[in-house]
Amino acid sequence: MKVRQKRLAKLLMGHGFTSVSRSQVSHGWTFVRPSHINELFESIIVESQGKRNEAVYASVGLAVTQTVTYKELGDVQLLEELAEEPQRGWTIIDDDSKAKLWEQKLAAVGPVRAAQLAETLGKQLLQSTAPLRAIVKKYSDCLSRQMPLSQSLGLLKRNCNSEFVMEAQRLVDCPLFESEGLKALCYQLACHVISCNSATVESRSFIGHDPEYDIELLDRIELLADRLLQLSAGDKSKLQNLLPNRSEDNCGNE
Repeated sequence: MKVRQKRLAKLLMGHGFTSVSRSQVSHGWTFVRPSHINELFESIIVESQGKRNEAVYASVGLAVTQTVTYKELGDVQLLEELAEEPQRGWTIIDDDSKAKLWEQKLAAVGPVRAAQLAETLGKQLLQSTAPLRAIVKKYSDCLSRQMPLSQSLGLLKRNCNSEFVMEAQRLVDCPLFESEGLKALCYQLACHVISCNSATVESRSFIGHDPEYDIELLDRIELLADRLLQLSAGDKSKLQNLLPNRSEDNCGNE
């Protein structure tokens, strides 16, 4: 793809957006910022098609998660004004100069449209997801915030009925979920928390349910994993603030 993630990230940084990695299947990236409406996140999504990913298109999203912009947790709207081919919604990018112009236009239009989407749909999205967010908070409260995610997962596996642990592992293997890195750990923990505590939290069981076909289960896992990821990022930020400033330590040493 001629459009470059690093260039876009630099252009959008001044508008409060940071890059979020995406599945290779999507052929693109998502840039996310906290919305001015509490508990919501605005996103700019860049995707492509073609043998060399030369057909590029962009959308803005609004969601109650950082990592999910579709399904019941949010909404996405195509940025038609960026498209040279309005019917298809894309622009053919065949050289670097055109890519840079498209990136600059996206950086000018995208943040404004994302904020407008929040104004238009934000209240409605918060209302429609309120019951789900309340349930997920109860699941989140089952975990100790003083314990690292990996330790929480180990504790759950030790203390939970083996039937529920096996069921949680089946959920973890869903192809919709990340399989590596910190996100994968958040999905694992979310699956185990829900499997082990659904009877207490909701008086129901998800045993045998498939997240690919059960939207209620999928949304619970997605939202809880996202909340865990946010908590983990917050803990890392707090830790970094406690560490010595490397630039100060190196002053006069070069």
